[in-house]
Amino acid sequence: MFVIFKSSNGTEIESGKQYSFHEAYILTKRLERVYREAGRQEHIDFDLLDGHSNEIYNGTLSIGSRYANHIFDHISKKMNVMQLDPEQEEQKKELLETLEREINDSPFHEEYEYQEELPVRKEEPSYSSTDEIEPQVKPEKENRKGFKIIASVIGSVVLIGASAIFAFKLFSSEPVSSANAGSEQYVVKGLQQAAIQQYGEAVKYFDKVNYTELDKDSQKAVLFTYLLNGKANKALQYEPKFAESVVAYFIGIDNMNKINEIDVKNDVIDFEKAALNKKYEEVIKLKGKVNMDGRREKLIVEAFVHLKKYEDCYSFAKTQGNKNLMKEVKELEKRDIQQSTISEEEKKAKIEKIDKDLQNI
Repeated sequence: MFVIFKSSNGTEIESGKQYSFHEAYILTKRLERVYREAGRQEHIDFDLLDGHSNEIYNGTLSIGSRYANHIFDHISKKMNVMQLDPEQEEQKKELLETLEREINDSPFHEEYEYQEELPVRKEEPSYSSTDEIEPQVKPEKENRKGFKIIASVIGSVVLIGASAIFAFKLFSSEPVSSANAGSEQYVVKGLQQAAIQQYGEAVKYFDKVNYTELDKDSQKAVLFTYLLNGKANKALQYEPKFAESVVAYFIGIDNMNKINEIDVKNDVIDFEKAALNKKYEEVIKLKGKVNMDGRREKLIVEAFVHLKKYEDCYSFAKTQGNKNLMKEVKELEKRDIQQSTISEEEKKAKIEKIDKDLQNI
């Protein structure tokens, strides 16, 4: 099991880095203690992944808020308030037991690490006793079959198209006050419909709630429901940053042409549209507005190459630290020169320079 934190303003957590679950457990437990002591809070989004990089759960850790002592406590509390049928309840149990084993089976002694980094305090500030109750980690025999069931049932929205994942994601929001009971009923009914993949019915309920008043987990559930019901425009109107998830979903269902149906002004969407429609100048213009990955690096290189801006292209690849891409750019430039109509002498000189550059990469 692995954890990827998506944001980490002012913490030692590295955004985008893949942590083992035990590492994430150690880190979040220590930070929770430190933040409580300092009276500080930080909200950090995270994804829980299986060994095949399939998303099993995502949420938002509120470090220092006293809601949970660490990432495992957070996931346990969220899952324990879900409304599940007996089969889903068993799958939830299997997942939590798997995470417990990840902690218990580690060769490191986590309490020793805490004692090294954080002095023991004589007394803690008063807060709810429920926040101090940590799940008991009991070693059990590994059940690979059970884990495979979990992975198949609550797999990634992007890669699997959101089947039973909503049973886990969409019932994870915290209860709201009685003052908002009416709105809560619409949320619950919408989540129930989404859990059985009735996204059209779900959005009818979500249309009646105030999106900004929802907790972060419920907001994510609403956004994914709109996306899966073909209403990416509305999801992006609520949350422009959701654009990355929209793109990932269209890639996952192998239908990037859907991006052209979005008419919301958004840098990420505009970049993908430009790449799809081969508007190379626009791709280059927007390259600094999107999160970079291997796919986008190649789209940008393609744009530079088509415009024959090889020096700019090479500089971009070098900035990304992608040596394979740097070599590819030089090879493309070399091929272009070989096919050009310049004099043989000039052609030879340029190719020799490129060969030298290739040797130095």
